[in-house]
Amino acid sequence: MKRFNFFAFCLISILVQVSCGETNKTEQRKLEFPVSLNLASLFDGEIANPLPPLSEIVDSIEYIHLSNANGNPIGNISEIKVTENFIFVNASSEAALMFDRRGTFIRQIGAIGKGPGEYSQPLGIIPFEEDNVVAIYAYPLGDYMIYNLNGQFIKRLPRFSGRNPLPLNKDIVIGDAAGFFNRKWGFMVRAFNLNGDTVIDKRSHHEPLLNADAWRKLQYITSTNLISYNSDTLLAYELAIDTLFSFDGKALSPRYILNLEGYGGNLLDRLSLVTETIANRTTSLLSFFETTKYFFAVFVVRNRPWLVSFNKSTEELCGAPYPLCFPENVSIKLASTENVTFENDVDGGPSIYPKQIMSSRIGVSWFYPYELKDLDNPMQKHAKNPLAQAQLSSMINRIDIEGNPIVAILYFK
Repeated sequence: MKRFNFFAFCLISILVQVSCGETNKTEQRKLEFPVSLNLASLFDGEIANPLPPLSEIVDSIEYIHLSNANGNPIGNISEIKVTENFIFVNASSEAALMFDRRGTFIRQIGAIGKGPGEYSQPLGIIPFEEDNVVAIYAYPLGDYMIYNLNGQFIKRLPRFSGRNPLPLNKDIVIGDAAGFFNRKWGFMVRAFNLNGDTVIDKRSHHEPLLNADAWRKLQYITSTNLISYNSDTLLAYELAIDTLFSFDGKALSPRYILNLEGYGGNLLDRLSLVTETIANRTTSLLSFFETTKYFFAVFVVRNRPWLVSFNKSTEELCGAPYPLCFPENVSIKLASTENVTFENDVDGGPSIYPKQIMSSRIGVSWFYPYELKDLDNPMQKHAKNPLAQAQLSSMINRIDIEGNPIVAILYFK
């Protein structure tokens, strides 16, 4: 009997080792790009996988309550950039604001005006903490104003194409560049350094990915959307191509081909001015980001918002539509995606979708105090992190409803 038990034990051990080996191989399997995402099947209801909960996406969430700036409350925020030691805030009709990572106001960067080192409005903030500088993409000329982190004006760079510039590597700015479409070329990614020298000028050749007849009709100037992925890679998407590209500082290459089939609408219509009629028959990608494990995107599918996820380990595609609420006083009823969020089962806090992506590791969002005060007590919800749940509940109880916004930093898995 003992001998039988010994051999049974050996056999079980071998099977466990083989099983573990297979699991490790699965975990180590690398996704090969480009990947085609069959979105048409998803929108048709042929795929019914549930979206991942927030606890599958983030390790933790850090909440930072911003103090008053120069004793004044912060206006409507359009952008927040987070670095290792600082938080930069772009608020309407104000100069760019700089805080430390505890939320304490430090200084404003530049000033509103028409004099040297001043601008009418900041359109984008590009911090380069390692270089001790921050660039402000400024309205109305589209110039780049360069300041040191003490707030002193250094120089002005002339206009480069771009409306949402991003830092790449140490001191290179990537412009959200316009792309001229003809039979040969797709969009451009153009970059320059802080001396104003053009260091990258890449174009993507798309013809193999497109219907040739439709491609030959494209003679439009349009713009690309860019998202940071890591220290030297960007993700780029162009409305007419339905393909997400990655750019590693050297080459543009297809990453995801978005298979829309009948949901795409007419290419030329989709390059036209958006109207309710066009929205009701086409699909548009509004935002996207990528973490180590997932790719996420928000679409408006025939005027209905969808949140879509793709698990890079299992290659599982998921998605869910969101309810619409059209204001009564709006004549052209276009879908709003403000309610497209992930249910927060991490700390019981607000449902969340990152408004700003710093990298594949960090996303940023923000809430006004009334938004948090209107929530149910986090302690009454199911949460994976009870300590974080209690800390969030305590913060919400302390904040003034008329106080400044709270920055939420999402640390992706």
